[in-house]
Amino acid sequence: MKGQKLRLPRDLRGHVRRAVCKKLAPCVLLLIVFGLVIFLLGDRIFEQVPPAVRIGTYIVVMLIPFAITRVPFCLFDHTFTGTVKQVKVQNEYVAVKGLAGSPRFNSRTLATFVYLTVELPDGKEKHFKAAQGGGYMEEYKPGDTVFHLYGAKHTLVLPEAAGDHVECPVCGDDNRAELDRCHSCGHTLIKSMYDLI
Repeated sequence: MKGQKLRLPRDLRGHVRRAVCKKLAPCVLLLIVFGLVIFLLGDRIFEQVPPAVRIGTYIVVMLIPFAITRVPFCLFDHTFTGTVKQVKVQNEYVAVKGLAGSPRFNSRTLATFVYLTVELPDGKEKHFKAAQGGGYMEEYKPGDTVFHLYGAKHTLVLPEAAGDHVECPVCGDDNRAELDRCHSCGHTLIKSMYDLI
């Protein structure tokens, strides 16, 4: 697997493209809004400003949507597979909005997160949050082969041998091992590393 590029099935490649487009859409919308504001009000707002400073200000303003949405970092496929080196379970406080019937009411609650250290095929290590919830604590073990599809909310463990169920890389639902597509969302199931080569 070392040095080889992952080859996703066609429907999973489509899922990745849709995930990239979803992250790109807010940036395009903000660019249109900022561009319209500059086009309609720019001359009035910067009437007394020298032309060079005005152009520089326009450029900075048009870069703000990229900074807000972090689009440059979202345009690349971050699908990966690797071997779990370390599993860390951590409790953290997270904000919960809209409790007690009030949209302005904020609360903090304690949540359990599972963090993984994964060795990638090129030898590099990746540290990331794999899942939220105490039910995932026993799912990941050092030595497991994991697969994460860009745009999915979870990281699944690839079975070493034929088991009785397989997780969907997109929705995370359990499927019978004899199925080739997820019974919930219809996406291709990844049953081993050979499905990705």
